[in-house]
Amino acid sequence: MVWILSMVGLFFVGSTEVASSLFLDVAIADNALDLSWQAFVPWLNDSFVVYRQNPVNLLFDSITTVYTNSYRDTGLVNGENYCYKVLSLGHYTAPGYIEPIPNFSQERCQTPQDLEKPCPPELWVDTDCI
Repeated sequence: MVWILSMVGLFFVGSTEVASSLFLDVAIADNALDLSWQAFVPWLNDSFVVYRQNPVNLLFDSITTVYTNSYRDTGLVNGENYCYKVLSLGHYTAPGYIEPIPNFSQERCQTPQDLEKPCPPELWVDTDCI
């Protein structure tokens, strides 16, 4: 709720809508990690900047910008840990608000692994029976 105090009293102006950070999830894949996120905000998100932590200086580097709520980071090394965060950039449809509206997710870390089952072998039988 938003109240304004003036010389003549306290006035109710309106209420704000609920907004949260992005909720980031990172799923394991072979030499890759699948990032997905949800946003519970009253504005429209236009794009998402994906950041991965640099293991040398521990800073988060921007690796891509996407326009959907998911991204697959490929070319990773199985067994190594990778940390991410996502920045959404959005806007209200009404005028008078800052634009873009930045909103970061929490940081999430995960380690890619090969969990995919191998293809079944093909069997060939050649008989010598007459």
